[in-house]
Amino acid sequence: MVTTLRGNDNFDSASPIPAGQYTAKAWVTFAMNGTASITASAGISSLTDLGTGEPQFNLSNALAAANGGAWACPSLFSSGQEYAVQSGARITSTTAYRVFCGSDTTGQQDWQQGYSGIVR
Repeated sequence: MVTTLRGNDNFDSASPIPAGQYTAKAWVTFAMNGTASITASAGISSLTDLGTGEPQFNLSNALAAANGGAWACPSLFSSGQEYAVQSGARITSTTAYRVFCGSDTTGQQDWQQGYSGIVR
């Protein structure tokens, strides 16, 4: 049996995942090199630059609990070259979460462009 789900499908009570659960609560596209900035977002009220390679995203609406999944996808560019990067993210409170940005060899770095969000 093949089941196709669309983005607007809702699960009913017979489904293992109730409607409204495990949806993106917030997402952001951001830059950290130079002046830290948000280029697009939903559910994010602001960005706080905590230091090199460490943005904190403040949520527009508080979560019910400080748990769930956070993700980060980075991009480092220099002179038209792309470099391998490492990343991590964690929800630190009901109103904010942090992303950790780094390169493969030199520790934390400010990303030229990054994408992040939380699912709960």
